[in-house]
Amino acid sequence: MMDPLSAFMKSGLDNPKSSQSLSLLVKNMLANNSPSPEVITLPDAFMRKAGLAISQTNSDGRERGFTLLANDQNQLMLPDEKRWSIGNSTSVLVKPFNEPGIKDIGVFHTHPYQEAHGAKAALAFSQTDVITFLKCGMERISILGAPDGSFLMMYKTPKTPLAFTDPISILLGNSASIDPTIEVNSIYNNAKRQYSGLVGLNWINMAHAQIQQKFGLIFYQSEPRQTRNDPVSSVMLKVDLNDGGFARKK
Repeated sequence: MMDPLSAFMKSGLDNPKSSQSLSLLVKNMLANNSPSPEVITLPDAFMRKAGLAISQTNSDGRERGFTLLANDQNQLMLPDEKRWSIGNSTSVLVKPFNEPGIKDIGVFHTHPYQEAHGAKAALAFSQTDVITFLKCGMERISILGAPDGSFLMMYKTPKTPLAFTDPISILLGNSASIDPTIEVNSIYNNAKRQYSGLVGLNWINMAHAQIQQKFGLIFYQSEPRQTRNDPVSSVMLKVDLNDGGFARKK
């Protein structure tokens, strides 16, 4: 029987230039190869653990989260359930792993469906999600699990400014240092004010498009399902946010 790490390290598709498994993406990323494939496949072990976290969130309305890890061979690893973090209905503070020989390289967390915010809000990164991700220098990947079992992902590229993750530069008032809080909040608030209620436009998509351009991020989303009854895909596609963003077939 294949152990969880081996299952998690199963490689993905045949053409690494256009598609990679999440495991291979991390290995290349940590080797400074800076990949940005068109397609990413999520391994079975991740799908099982993330699916369980989403199910738990759907049951009690509380966000779950866990770190994405890499060992000293740059192999992707997942923490046991007992190391997951549990938050409230609007946030979760994912704890660093902090163990020798293990690197924290990303984070996964869930969003519950909230009637007050609607389904679209649950299917998108919040302002706080984006700000926390940008401020945390060790995190290169952030994956969100939505209530319907689909996934969204933010991925930092060499174009993502890292100056604001250096506390010494910020303390010294380095002009190159950036605190993204004000800018991200401004982008979200302006998009909501300008695009809310307009037919054919989703203000959250518009905010994400500006975030992507401003901070050099790449977004991925689960391959759309043809119907609600179709199984959730383990394939994630690079998103052109200027071409509809996180739209899904229902």
